Amino acid sequence: EAPEEARTQDEKLLEDARQIRYQLPRPQFPRSDYIGRMDSLVSQIKELPYNYLGDAPLLTKEGSVVLPAMYQPDVELARSVVDDLEANIMSRCQSSSHVTPFLLKSILGKWTFQRTLTQLTDYSSQFVSGTIAFSADRNEETGEDFVLYREDGVMELAGRPIEVFREYHYQFNPSNGALEIFFVESGKRAHLFLSLLFQKQRDGSDKSWVAGAGHLCIKDLYDGRFVVDLDGLSASRVEMKYKVKGPAKDYEALTTLSPI
Repeated sequence: EAPEEARTQDEKLLEDARQIRYQLPRPQFPRSDYIGRMDSLVSQIKELPYNYLGDAPLLTKEGSVVLPAMYQPDVELARSVVDDLEANIMSRCQSSSHVTPFLLKSILGKWTFQRTLTQLTDYSSQFVSGTIAFSADRNEETGEDFVLYREDGVMELAGRPIEVFREYHYQFNPSNGALEIFFVESGKRAHLFLSLLFQKQRDGSDKSWVAGAGHLCIKDLYDGRFVVDLDGLSASRVEMKYKVKGPAKDYEALTTLSPI
């Protein structure tokens, strides 16, 4: 017979399951986090090679596609299914109007970043490091979906650490296929910063996409270049590079993101 504490816990779980099953109106997806639930179940089944898709389970990557074939012991079959699915999806990403929404989903999640600011007048450098979170959001007034970029870091300035943060809104523009990046000021969207049209790297590989754009802010010209490297359907590396030229500005900022 199960201990009283374990029985009480089982009864609570059963009652929670009943409430989810019989709630009205019945939602389309009554149980949240299906992937997390499956990952948890599979991790308890010792016969299945839970880490068969790499050092970390593929299914924990935010934005990944999940198929039943991933949850079975045939490693080669699982790899084949994933490869076929990714190849099919990427074969459709031949223009910005298709690839931009896909890239937006691929970067969702948390990242660490390293940034080097180089003054081009004397080549002195400052450094910033921290975390960046890309999270799906929606404008309740317009009903438009966007991705919130939130950066929290520490900048080393004259030997002193200074906490810094910034936010942007990343949004797909279906009229031209561009990724549009907007400034956020006091928690609200402000004016457009950059409009990016992605294309494959020169080698034609589906694994790396690049975009460049310029922005004139009063008298300062910002020349930006973005690179997104893919590992399957998830981004594995993001690089942002800006050159800023103006009456009082002449510097380059290189930021490299790695997924957490």
